Amino acid sequence: MSFNPTTLVLVENSCSSSLSLQSQKESPIKLYPNPASTYIYIDQADNATLRLLDITGKLVLETNNYQNNEGIFIGNLENGIYFINVETSEKALKNFKLIKN
Repeated sequence: MSFNPTTLVLVENSCSSSLSLQSQKESPIKLYPNPASTYIYIDQADNATLRLLDITGKLVLETNNYQNNEGIFIGNLENGIYFINVETSEKALKNFKLIKN
């Protein structure tokens, strides 16, 4: 059996300054109730795109043009943990963890 060591060289400040994260302001978007069993509501999310993903990352539901406080039926989903991504028309982003019981 042979051993081949690997050398790793780190160069300080080697990242390009042209790469950056776009600054985002804190979003007032709220999800309720949580935990939930039949319907969920999202406040401050007019004309938003919603994506509901299961714990494995599989897209379960996607809707465009969500209207503020419109009920989303989740009664047909299995109990467990889900993730909700909300993107408003103003590009405000918010992620939630939802417990379905």
